[in-house]
Amino acid sequence: MSAAVVDSKKLSPLYDALDQGQFKTAIQLSTKLLKKHPKSLILKTLKSLALIRSQKHDEGVVLCDEVFAARPTDENVLQALTMVLRVLERYPDIITLYEDAFKKEPKSEELGSQAFLAMVRVGSWKSAQQLAHKLSKTFNANENASTRYLGWTIMCALLQATDPMLNDQKTKTVVLSIAQRFFAQLPVTSNHTTHPEKLILLLDILLAFPEPKYKEAFDLLETESGKKMIAASLEVEERRRLIWSKLGRYAEERELCVTRLTAGDRNWLTFTSYLDSTFALITASAESSAPDDTTAVAPSPTTLLKEARAQLTSVAELDGRKGRSAQIALLEFAKRLRSLPTPTEELEGQNTFVEVVKAYIEMYTDKPSCFEDVRSYVDEMKDDEKAKLMEYVKSIGSNISTASSLSRTINAFKLLRYAEPSPSTSSELAHAEKYFRLYLEATRILESIGAKDPEEVDPADDLALLAANALISEWAKDKSVQAPLNQAIFVLEFAATRSPYNFRYHLVLIRLYLFLGAHAVALEHYKLLRIRSVQHETLSHYLMDRSTTWSAANDGDLTLHDAAVEVSAIYQENANETPEMLAKALLFEKYSQVQGFIDFEDKLDRSLHRDVIRMDQIRMRCVVEPPTTETLQLEIGELDYMFLPERMAVHHDNRDYSVLPDFQPASSKTSIDELTKLGPRIEGKWCDIFVQLYIRIMNRAAEATWFSPHVFKGFKPEDLNQFTEAERIFVKYGEILYEWMWPADKPRPEVDPETAKGDPKYIPNADTAQSPAPNGTPAANGNGSAVKEANGTANGKEEHTALIELAETDKTAEGALACVEAIAAMIKTLIESSGPTWEILHATSILQETFVVLGIQSMPLGPQTVKGKQQKADPLWAAIKNLKNKISTIMHDVSTQLVAYGDSCDTPERQATFLKDCDELIAQDPELAKFVETLKHNTVRKAAISAIGRGIGKIADGKRPVLQAVAA
Repeated sequence: MSAAVVDSKKLSPLYDALDQGQFKTAIQLSTKLLKKHPKSLILKTLKSLALIRSQKHDEGVVLCDEVFAARPTDENVLQALTMVLRVLERYPDIITLYEDAFKKEPKSEELGSQAFLAMVRVGSWKSAQQLAHKLSKTFNANENASTRYLGWTIMCALLQATDPMLNDQKTKTVVLSIAQRFFAQLPVTSNHTTHPEKLILLLDILLAFPEPKYKEAFDLLETESGKKMIAASLEVEERRRLIWSKLGRYAEERELCVTRLTAGDRNWLTFTSYLDSTFALITASAESSAPDDTTAVAPSPTTLLKEARAQLTSVAELDGRKGRSAQIALLEFAKRLRSLPTPTEELEGQNTFVEVVKAYIEMYTDKPSCFEDVRSYVDEMKDDEKAKLMEYVKSIGSNISTASSLSRTINAFKLLRYAEPSPSTSSELAHAEKYFRLYLEATRILESIGAKDPEEVDPADDLALLAANALISEWAKDKSVQAPLNQAIFVLEFAATRSPYNFRYHLVLIRLYLFLGAHAVALEHYKLLRIRSVQHETLSHYLMDRSTTWSAANDGDLTLHDAAVEVSAIYQENANETPEMLAKALLFEKYSQVQGFIDFEDKLDRSLHRDVIRMDQIRMRCVVEPPTTETLQLEIGELDYMFLPERMAVHHDNRDYSVLPDFQPASSKTSIDELTKLGPRIEGKWCDIFVQLYIRIMNRAAEATWFSPHVFKGFKPEDLNQFTEAERIFVKYGEILYEWMWPADKPRPEVDPETAKGDPKYIPNADTAQSPAPNGTPAANGNGSAVKEANGTANGKEEHTALIELAETDKTAEGALACVEAIAAMIKTLIESSGPTWEILHATSILQETFVVLGIQSMPLGPQTVKGKQQKADPLWAAIKNLKNKISTIMHDVSTQLVAYGDSCDTPERQATFLKDCDELIAQDPELAKFVETLKHNTVRKAAISAIGRGIGKIADGKRPVLQAVAA
């Protein structure tokens, strides 16, 4: 029975309840209506949706499967069921649903279109191309519709040919040739001569061939219609520039740029293209070979350079101060001029490189961007040139009476600091005090003249950031001396109250508070960033990298785990929304946008940061609730997903480190990121090794004899450079457990790819087409050569390199215990020597993890297994139990040390020291003295450290924490 039998007026309240999120009401309404219409598919579908949204997953899936099995054709039912299947992430079922519906009603154009879009959403390009072609032939009576379907066919063929997983160049050429033939079938009124999107599509096809057809693409753009579209579309212009460059048409490109600049074009790409083509002509002349396919005769290099300088100078003089692009182009010209192998003194004349940079600073030093504009050009200078430039910069002075003069002063300070030699302790502290004093004075002046907006970034903010940079630089020389760190926190916290919307304050404070172990304060500052959507992907690493370090999940605090869930929401949004945007781009024939949506989805789907967060979530979850026999398969499934070849092949690193305010001297060779980072930067190998380590642990927990020679194959010892010392010990510990706990009565398979042929999770044979290397290197040309390269080959025979070489004496309970004792000794040494708090907490979290993974990996070996009492007498189990007891004792000792250390972090003496450290900056200012009293991060440190200390004791006793988040 279809939805038509239910009165639409009766369905309206049900739809309203779902739209408003009143799922309980929706369940009640649908249940009531189903009593009268028990066979209504639309009611069952809507009830399924309401149940799933209400977290009643099992009941909702039963109804969903029932409707799905009926293979409905009613559009209302299909749309509602599609929503349910999307929530369940059953995307292939959506394709099946519409395909079957279209087969039942082959004359329904709407069903055919929806089936096509369903294929597009999951990236099934070949199926989508075939269906689109079928639609173009079936519904050819309507020329507009037929043309649209043919365009879809062409686009899907292009996407099929450019799929990164397609390595067969012959297949690629065939598919692109078919796309070209389809393109020829488009009517003249709807082809590349009339629509820019169609021209872009055709150009992309020509450029996608293994041997790109640049000449054919060039001829298309040289037509009258092509020239019009170049002028009207930036996407077409982008492709034109590429084509001309590949064909070596530098002279024509240069002439075109001159024409555009003269006509008032100030697009930065026009300036760079002008410089690129000019210097390309000079390079070609020096190599005594004229550019290919060029009709114009290029002037001599000297003439080219003189004309270029004259052209750029003319544009710069015409624009004056209203535009910076021409002036920056002059800087870039002067920089490239220096890189030429031939002498250029006669060309420079009076305008030396220093003079050009000086002229720019003179003109734009009152612009906040001045320092960033010239920074890379100062890097190009020799020491004597820097000294000459700095003489001028010093003359700028330190006037802060107006917003304009304040910007000049700040830019001068940034340049002087950047160009100075390695600063001494006294100079750094003196600089910090000077910057902070000027900051206080400038904010008061700006307030008095009404130039300060509390909802905008304060023009004086960079003075506070300069002060913080100087203090952090001083602190980094000896991190056991906390006075500069305390002062930096004070400066940044005070400035953040004046400019709460300046995200740079919060980013630096997050790093400093994490160093101190005050994660709760760091989290507050992260929330003050007011991050939205995709920014979680680029910025949350400041808070979430190595998040297990600060997790108090062992004491029932799930704050960090919940933060990880919130940060990860962007990935689900991407999975749900980006395919919809992709479908809309095709629906409205915006072909130039299609690849962008695909790339965006892929960057988030195969994000390195996503997998790092997911790995840390699993590690935290194992502490709170170690896997049971029932939950183990779910955990393994998540790990296996991260281990998929197509995911391991490429990890997109979208993390943004450039937003940290970096005003460190260039001579120091260290950035603010380097000075404040907590351990080595996490890269792809860190994630890959941890994923595979836990795959070993959990698969062995599920099946004691599980073995795969692919785990840890293809890595190198230097990959552990991304690991902290405690993490390296943990990896070694994991290897020892794996080797030592192999059942004595089970034969060990040979370490050979052939032994893994029966393993359904991994492709075992390097000779198999598309075989993935275990470290994520994709197969090359479909013959597995990349796998062999990753693993190492010698004379056609694979060599297996161990990540960590273990001596036979290591592969014992004593070897495992030695690792645990090494971590415990590390913790003790750090506490006694007042080492970094974050390192103490980090080593503690690793120590706790050794106990947790021992419990997981020994699951199938304990007395709860089918062997019962016999198992208790097993020597291996007795050794495991003994090791657990010893680790438990060590954890109790560390727990006691950590609680005592936490107490020492918040004493009257510690607070007095903090206030004394800030005295010089406060300088008897009542406002500052009152503010510094409000900073209680030491109290937060004590609470966090003590909670982790108590928690590790609970874990050692085998007690699962009472979850505070649940109780609340």
